[in-house]
Amino acid sequence: MFTAGRESTRDKLRELLAKAPRTITIQADWRNDCLAFIYASLAADAEDERSALDQSVIIVKSVGVWNRISRQAGKSILIPAFDGAEQQPALNNGHHVLQIVDRGQIPLEKTALQLPRVSRPDVQLLLNGCGVNFQQAGYLAGLARRNMPSFVRALTRNTAIQTPAWATDTSAPMLAALTLVGAWDANNDKDTRAIAALAGGDYDTVTSLCQQRADGNDPVMSHSGSVWRFASLEEAFRCLSSKITDDVIERWKQLALDVLGEANPSYGLNPLEKFAQQLNEPTSQVQYSEELKSGIARSLAMIGSMDGDGAQSRKLRDNAVDIANQLLNQAVGDDSGRVWNLIGPRLRYFCRSCTPAVC
Repeated sequence: MFTAGRESTRDKLRELLAKAPRTITIQADWRNDCLAFIYASLAADAEDERSALDQSVIIVKSVGVWNRISRQAGKSILIPAFDGAEQQPALNNGHHVLQIVDRGQIPLEKTALQLPRVSRPDVQLLLNGCGVNFQQAGYLAGLARRNMPSFVRALTRNTAIQTPAWATDTSAPMLAALTLVGAWDANNDKDTRAIAALAGGDYDTVTSLCQQRADGNDPVMSHSGSVWRFASLEEAFRCLSSKITDDVIERWKQLALDVLGEANPSYGLNPLEKFAQQLNEPTSQVQYSEELKSGIARSLAMIGSMDGDGAQSRKLRDNAVDIANQLLNQAVGDDSGRVWNLIGPRLRYFCRSCTPAVC
């Protein structure tokens, strides 16, 4: 799977390792992903054992061990896990050196290999072949392409790596509040004011945090055009929900009702009347973005359907159910159909978070 969509890089790596000893620099988003790629590239397929490279791979974590190994003759592939490794003795003694550098780092060698992100269609196909259902395979494949550390955490049973660093630092409470909306449009003034109010700070601080969390090898945030969203909303909520305070829950509940119940000023108007309204009342057209509306609806469904025995989990779930029930009850009691028109595009999310009696 770690070579999916990376076949040309795999072949180039094998080609270089078949030549005289040299230093090969590989640029990657995440070191562990690169190590997995190297292993998969060098491992022989069951049907192609002859193509296996007969060389041991040694990951060296200390200078002392590096100095001992690099000064012994051999044909190993050495991967330093520290900075400043002296490479020439290793090359003189017949070893290859694989140097993994961060994507943003400028390599000294012009011939550095660029490790691309995995191919979503190829990963999805592989997961389908392992018995993962189509919908889940599609979600996981997309996650693998956006954020490989998040993909690994979604599958691992190792509790030691299930909690990412971004879930434990001082900015985690603000990030936790943002999981309750999921996505928003930074170019929409109503969105940005709402996000700032929910997070309990100014929007510049929110933007700075999102930019920090969109960089690095474990980006929890994703920025596409003017829209901010989570790389994996479900994982972010799972890791951060314990940091959501009662005050944030109250602000979120009111925000959700305001956003999802926002009246459409053009509802019921014919095209000529809509045009006249745009000319005479331009400010009436300013509304919350579809990204924010869909993001909140998706968060409602996620929270309403997630398990959790803690008091905070129950409070979040109860509030999600109450929001959905209030909106659906308004729609049932509205003979004009205006409320159904508002919530119709997101109805499937409400039914995942409300009580069966209402749905």
